[in-house]
Amino acid sequence: EGTQCGVSVAATAERDGEIQVGSAGASTRAYAELDFAQVGRDAAFRAGSLLGSRKLPTGRRAVLFDPWVSGELLELVSGLLSADEVQRGKSLLRGKLGKAVCGKDVTFIDDPWRPGAIGSSLFDAEGVPTRRKVLIENGVLREYFHDSYTAHKEGVASNGSAGRSSFKGVPGPGSSNFYLQPGSFTRDGLLRDTADGILVLEIMGMHTADPVSGEFSVGVSGIAIEKGEPAGGVRGAMLSGNLLEMLSRVDGVADDLIFYGSLAAPTFRVADMTVA
Repeated sequence: EGTQCGVSVAATAERDGEIQVGSAGASTRAYAELDFAQVGRDAAFRAGSLLGSRKLPTGRRAVLFDPWVSGELLELVSGLLSADEVQRGKSLLRGKLGKAVCGKDVTFIDDPWRPGAIGSSLFDAEGVPTRRKVLIENGVLREYFHDSYTAHKEGVASNGSAGRSSFKGVPGPGSSNFYLQPGSFTRDGLLRDTADGILVLEIMGMHTADPVSGEFSVGVSGIAIEKGEPAGGVRGAMLSGNLLEMLSRVDGVADDLIFYGSLAAPTFRVADMTVA
């Protein structure tokens, strides 16, 4: 058992009759750790950044993902790492243990022992001791999330990843505190290192990605980046591609890891994607 509290803010920015909305939030186990002012600043930044937005010409360019929008992506990746989905043939990561599935800058970790984190627990929903897991290390798939059932089917030991949606729910394998390991860039340094790209602040429809093929097409909004500098807001853009191809093209990860609930990622950059 434990406490959990959170805050969410939707801010509006207006200029010359144009109105844009930005959102932000935070959650933690301790009320005193909530930074209300920072959440407000983040929401205001996102709203203000979209004023005067334009459309980008169709083409391939670098795409940077803000930590606020990475939650949907990580939720998708964590689902693909579920041994239950793998064994049922509903994950594109089936049969890829020990193989490179992402770029070498990509390491995904699940840490149920992380101090103060929402998903931390010494035991999983089946009473199995939990442990820190490096599921994808430097791009190589090392293990899946297992509960006792999937582990027995695979002939391996459970790695303490069973969870329940409620006390009435049937346990199933999944993540606790799942995150993309921070890199060596600062966020500003990663932006300055980008000649032509977009910093994505909003993403719509990532849940529609095909978990078997990895194909996706989503709507995004954000900030255009030209010669390492912000170059105005962007709305109505479409981002399409393949999830594994996208993760294999990650060429820069910043150090600004931020947890939103039990998922977290720093700002990271994909070298080039189709933006329309």
